[in-house]
Amino acid sequence: MFNKLYPILLEYYPMKKWWPGTSPLEIAVGTILTQNTSWKGVEKSIFALKEAGKMEIRAILELSDDELAELIRPSGFARLKTQRLKNLLNFIRENYGTVEEMKFAPKDSLRKELLSVNGVGRETADSILLYALEKSSFVIDAYTRRVLGRHGILDENLPYDELQAA
Repeated sequence: MFNKLYPILLEYYPMKKWWPGTSPLEIAVGTILTQNTSWKGVEKSIFALKEAGKMEIRAILELSDDELAELIRPSGFARLKTQRLKNLLNFIRENYGTVEEMKFAPKDSLRKELLSVNGVGRETADSILLYALEKSSFVIDAYTRRVLGRHGILDENLPYDELQAA
């Protein structure tokens, strides 16, 4: 269904860059930081990481948990997100080296790999695929569910994978 809907929407709403990150790494970091919070807090956290000169995989991983938690505190759940962010960045470093290198991996296998990372769920994995890696993926977030449900297109309570497959 989304494959039919997309060209219609694209005709009326030209393609725009949606995710405000300036690099694939910043976008990947943002996908963790935006979990269960508003974008305003994420912006503050990303700004703090940049101001501290830490917006690099190596630099973030070299921070102590306390140091990283302090920098990302505006995003909320700082301790939890510290671990999730380090899990994701360790995965990237160990398997690809950089976020940019992930672009060469097949989408389906990459999604499975991302989902194996503690703290990366379906919405986060699909956001990384779409926004950081520019791979086609339909992100099912709370807003998508609400729009689909309110317009009677699909039952907003369907499981993520069923909504995505529709």
